[in-house]
Amino acid sequence: MESFRCYMEAFGGAPFFTYQGSKANIRTWVIQFMPTEGRWYVEPFGGRGNMFFLARKQLKFSNWHINDLNSAGFFNNLASADLDKMPTAVDRTAFDTFKANRQDPWSQIMEPEISHLGHYRGGYKGAYGKGKTWQFNRDKYAARVQQAQESLKDVKVTSLSWDQMGLQKYGPEDFIYLDPPYLDTDNRYYKDIDHEA
Repeated sequence: MESFRCYMEAFGGAPFFTYQGSKANIRTWVIQFMPTEGRWYVEPFGGRGNMFFLARKQLKFSNWHINDLNSAGFFNNLASADLDKMPTAVDRTAFDTFKANRQDPWSQIMEPEISHLGHYRGGYKGAYGKGKTWQFNRDKYAARVQQAQESLKDVKVTSLSWDQMGLQKYGPEDFIYLDPPYLDTDNRYYKDIDHEA
């Protein structure tokens, strides 16, 4: 468990989940530029929540709102997951079943851990280094899910286009972390995002 603690501390001590374009590796650097407290912390493009989870751990805001067209279901399923029901074995057949049944809550929760780049479309991860299997990492992943559950308590989770969130209602006591999909990249969920706007 000591190795897990050191592993987590390397990422700011907050849970993180694999995702293309994730800020997990640089989030401890990014967060130093954010205000340390305020009324609302709002994240319109939450991704897998890697910045959000660290902000929730380190910053003192009264209210929290995370939004993402693709990941809202992931956050809601994380928040309500019964960890006793986490799969005890994941092989290629289980991966294919999860991939085909995206409405299954565990399908969404497991995706970042058992897929390359955190997406089922990236394929089955298979092993966890030197022949280690899912069973080897299950306890570590369960601990991350549990931390995420704690971070999501009393959080507003939505699945809206950023321009439908009413961001203009926020004021100087609020902080909006606006990190849209990268310009000119193939993004499946924000096809026509107006980066200039």
